Amino acid sequence: MPQNEKTYNINLAIDTMKTIDALGYRMINDEPPVRLRPIRLPQNYQQSNGFKPQPLDAHEISLDDSMFPLIDALAKNTHNVWAKEKIRRGWTFGLSEVSPVYLSARQFLKVMHFT
Repeated sequence: MPQNEKTYNINLAIDTMKTIDALGYRMINDEPPVRLRPIRLPQNYQQSNGFKPQPLDAHEISLDDSMFPLIDALAKNTHNVWAKEKIRRGWTFGLSEVSPVYLSARQFLKVMHFT
């Protein structure tokens, strides 16, 4: 994995852990409830930069309903970290065109009944 991607991922993980702590949740270093194994990808699966991902299979992990406010806060924070990085690289916000094919974020939220 290229160093800039690795640095971004590490910073995102650190920001995520800080957000969990800031929201009043506590992390414990304990044994997972099930044995975590990597998801099996095709033998020849490799990204163009040479990186071969090995995501963990967490399908047996269940989350309590009380975790959903944290999930929502982490999703928002992840987006904000992503946006901060894009702005740092010179990206700017532009006006979006109203198109029947491409929904704006506001239109998407209305469709998904979040507004």
